Amino acid sequence: MSMDWTVSPLWRSVGRIAAAGLLVLAFIAVLMTASAQQEVMQHLSATQPGIDYSTAWAIKERVDQASRDAHLALAREQQAAASLDTANAALDAALARFDAGWDAFSPAVSRLASVCGLPPTAAGEADETARGRIIATLRTCQGNADLTPDQRTRLDAAFAARGGVVRAFDNWADASRRAAAAQASLTQAQATTKALTGQDAKAQAIADSFDATTKLRQSWYLGGGLLIDYPPALLQIILSFVSGTFGALLLTLVLIVYPNSGFSVATSGGYGARVLLGGLIALCVTVVLNGGSAVLGSNDPVQGTANSMAFCAIAILAGMFSDRVAAWLSARADSRSGGRRPGTSSAAAWWSRRSC
Repeated sequence: MSMDWTVSPLWRSVGRIAAAGLLVLAFIAVLMTASAQQEVMQHLSATQPGIDYSTAWAIKERVDQASRDAHLALAREQQAAASLDTANAALDAALARFDAGWDAFSPAVSRLASVCGLPPTAAGEADETARGRIIATLRTCQGNADLTPDQRTRLDAAFAARGGVVRAFDNWADASRRAAAAQASLTQAQATTKALTGQDAKAQAIADSFDATTKLRQSWYLGGGLLIDYPPALLQIILSFVSGTFGALLLTLVLIVYPNSGFSVATSGGYGARVLLGGLIALCVTVVLNGGSAVLGSNDPVQGTANSMAFCAIAILAGMFSDRVAAWLSARADSRSGGRRPGTSSAAAWWSRRSC
């Protein structure tokens, strides 16, 4: 026996429960984000007057990027230090081999110094670079046409017997270049790290104001801080919508669990439509409030620093009693246009009492 998942009451119930759970989680995530934003704004107001939330967030992003760059530079510095240690070890080994080769080659240098125009003390030279020049002079001397056959034979025999000194010198020169390059890389990495770790104290203090949002940004099930960078005024719009849907969901669950409750609604069905309508009605109420309505007794729009919990409470009530709020909005439209529909004054009075 097959089961049609699209019409089965079981799967429909499971789908409704899952959708309700996701809606509640979204409401909690947005509410926690708004609360964290309000704590950040309070901290900024106390420590950094004149810095709004969006500006502070941009500064925090730059500080975080500089911190990441500093960590990367530190890793490169450590890598450069390790490379320098390796290069120095290779240089020491190459130097030891070159010293041993030179000790074996120096008697031949003493015998051939006068032949190739070297000073008598050339064999006792201690500087590696000077030794390299002596070897280069002797190798050039091999091609000298003025050498006698005996001198050429002795010179060729010296290089044939002690030719390892040439390879040892070449290895030492290569190791020396590698060590110098590693030292230059380390010096540059240290300078970069020092420049990146010297953060502006004021910018760091502004970035520290967002410590209240750390848990939200680290929790994937709360959206990973997806809405943290939204300005508070924009987040209030999202909060109003999800609060309205939450309020409509709350009333729907009350009607399901307590079917004989005192709430009077037009119909007990249409769960999805009721939840969506609750969010839209709450959004309409938010627009009215931000427009400066008579409910607030002011013609000035609500600023982004308004209490998020107050917006949330109003939106939840608007979502729960969306039918009555719709009547209240209709009554306000009639009063602004100069007319009034019958039967709307009681709903308008009810909402005025609720708002107060």
